[in-house]
Amino acid sequence: MPSVLGQLLPATTAALLALAAACARSTDTSPPADVAAGALSHLPATIELGGTRPATLRLPPRATASQRAPLLVLLHGFGSSGANHTRFFAVTEAARARGFRVVAPDGTLDGQGRRFWNATAACCDLEGRDPDDVGYVLALIDEAIAQAGVDPQRVHLLGHSNGGFLALRLAREHAGRINSATSVAGAGAAAGEAGAGRTRILQIHGSADALIHLEGGRFGAPYPPAPQTVERWAERNGCSQATRERGTLDLDESVPGDETRRSAHAACPAGAAAELWVMTGSGHVPRFGPDFARAVLDWMEPSLDTSAIPPVEPITVPAASGQAVDHSLSPAGPDLPESP
Repeated sequence: MPSVLGQLLPATTAALLALAAACARSTDTSPPADVAAGALSHLPATIELGGTRPATLRLPPRATASQRAPLLVLLHGFGSSGANHTRFFAVTEAARARGFRVVAPDGTLDGQGRRFWNATAACCDLEGRDPDDVGYVLALIDEAIAQAGVDPQRVHLLGHSNGGFLALRLAREHAGRINSATSVAGAGAAAGEAGAGRTRILQIHGSADALIHLEGGRFGAPYPPAPQTVERWAERNGCSQATRERGTLDLDESVPGDETRRSAHAACPAGAAAELWVMTGSGHVPRFGPDFARAVLDWMEPSLDTSAIPPVEPITVPAASGQAVDHSLSPAGPDLPESP
């Protein structure tokens, strides 16, 4: 008859082997199979978004799909293009150095070959074509989130003129999806900023803008003064109507000295802001220097540590070709008569 020890040895050996295997698994520091298969691999420098209406997403070096990075959407002015305004804003390389993904889509061509955004009644669907530009930009944001490691809570818009009108409309209608909207020489809706949700709003405007006036006016339809746009956002965001000065900056290289005076509504809740930066002496198309990129990106992501940001190799942005440009609302080329 087998001894008791002989009966216990096989079971004990099997248990010890199982325990050893479990310990080996618990100390294995290799990434899970799904991560090793691609989540930690570096993404390409560019990704094409938008399907039949393409837009190029530009990524920083060593970007991965597992990151939770910020997204910057650049919205061009009327008659311009994403490529033209990438050069005009001159923020792309500084943004990529901070980990941003950057996309600069194109608006729709009108009957005269001018690209526009369907933003508000004032600007700039002058022919009544009614493209769904809000839906288009939101779809680009969704694609960037799905493909490029973008944090849905770190989506930022920067628009000039017609693009500024659209940035403010997107924030007004989809505040829960837009972390911040910066409008340069744009304006809010004539009817106000009613809607649900809070977000961070920055209006930058030249005091000598003769096209979209700081004090409000009419383009395709009436638009409010820049201070009123910001005051309405302060009310919607739950901020105080009292403002505080935040110092001056030299954003426009065509105006000597620190021409930009910054004011912010006080006592805003977390995740909300309403600020107005007035560029004294600047017109509709400022000549932005490097301080513009630093100041705007710092405002978008105030908690980002920029002390050890390495330089990034620039990505060449091709010039737009075969495109008529109305320079009354565009930063490139000679002055042409203003649009109605």
